[in-house]
Amino acid sequence: MITLKSLKIDSRLHRRIKINAANLGVAIGLYAEALMTTALKMNDLVNLEIKRITDENTKATTTKDGKPE
Repeated sequence: MITLKSLKIDSRLHRRIKINAANLGVAIGLYAEALMTTALKMNDLVNLEIKRITDENTKATTTKDGKPE
């Protein structure tokens, strides 16, 4: 296993690497959250479109007195 000690990285650089790794972790988390939010919104839009099409089909198959054809 490669460690920072085996690479002989000084402590200042080690600290910067840890901070950058933490920032990368936060960025990945925010990106994942944004993807999930987008996916949920798209799912809601798809469900609304399915409902709209279903309602249109239901209206198209009923007569003026409200009974199915």
